[in-house]
Amino acid sequence: MFRTGFGDRIRPFVDDELRAAAAAEAAGDPATSFRYLERAHVLGQASTIQHVRAHYHMLMWGIRQRRIGEVIGQVLRVIVAAMKTAIKGVPVGNTGGTNVGPFEAMPVPKDLAAIIGRASVGPPIRILTALLIVATLVSASGSTIPPRDVRRVMVGDTDVAYYFEIQEAS
Repeated sequence: MFRTGFGDRIRPFVDDELRAAAAAEAAGDPATSFRYLERAHVLGQASTIQHVRAHYHMLMWGIRQRRIGEVIGQVLRVIVAAMKTAIKGVPVGNTGGTNVGPFEAMPVPKDLAAIIGRASVGPPIRILTALLIVATLVSASGSTIPPRDVRRVMVGDTDVAYYFEIQEAS
């Protein structure tokens, strides 16, 4: 299945951070667990679903750790994330916990910025692939030597191979 939206493309990375958070908490390290939740938040905050998921997990963490301030803050943040993400009203890089202001922009760690950059890449791959094939066929149509080979191109992180043959009219 092709991943076509930012939320779909960023989800595996958010999931990785959420799994790491769960493992750290299970190992008895709630502080490290929360840092992974913050990373999940930074990764997912441009997607309404992923943003709300990150705050939900922070809320559940607050409940398990019996941190009433975090619980109250995350209830509010879940609601605001659901409304403001869709209208691009979230501060970039904000880690999402109640230890920072909800509208405070923060620097994005380099490793997360690279992941976000890759997940933010242009239109869906199917459109790019179709345009590339059409452009190749149109440019090759004036050729006197009919091409008969496999062409390979990189579209995003995907290697696309296609075979084409132009037959001359009889």
